[in-house]
Amino acid sequence: MLASLVAVMCGLVMLSEWLGGGARRAALWLGQFEVVLGVIALVLGVLELLSAEGILLILAGLILAVSGLRSIPS
Repeated sequence: MLASLVAVMCGLVMLSEWLGGGARRAALWLGQFEVVLGVIALVLGVLELLSAEGILLILAGLILAVSGLRSIPS
């Protein structure tokens, strides 16, 4: 249930440029938490690794958390 909700929120953030109306406002508001949402999606995806939803959560998490991952020193 939680993984599905996170997947929907990740989808909204990633599609924010193509949405209109209230969905666009919600997606832009969720965009403030892009890195946090990406890390949560990545963790949930690893926990559900053997399902299609888990693989999609890992991909969405990597896409959304990439700006936060750049700030970590090597």
